[in-house]
Amino acid sequence: MNSPERLLWLLQQAPSKALCVDYDYSHFEVQGIPLESSLRALLPQTRFIHVKDTAGDASKFQFLLPGQGRTDYPAYFKLLRSLGYQGPVVVEVSAQIFNKPGYDPLAAARESYTALASA
Repeated sequence: MNSPERLLWLLQQAPSKALCVDYDYSHFEVQGIPLESSLRALLPQTRFIHVKDTAGDASKFQFLLPGQGRTDYPAYFKLLRSLGYQGPVVVEVSAQIFNKPGYDPLAAARESYTALASA
């Protein structure tokens, strides 16, 4: 889904407690959709959050490890706490990253942890 509104519309079309949201701000970020408005709209339906960073815009973007792009993780996690979110938050390593020659999963895990630990 390319917008919070379209995702909420889809959930309304198939009303089921079994359907919920996996919130991934990176897809909204490349479109210029603000973190707070997208999170507030979708958090009541969210059961899982995964994080990754971005560069570029909707026409040409790249997914990155947390801390390599423009996402403000301290502000993101502060917002999650203020909204009462207590579910899982997991790093997503995109195929754009793990398919690169020389990808090192342990180095990626360490770098992601370093970027997120203080947040």
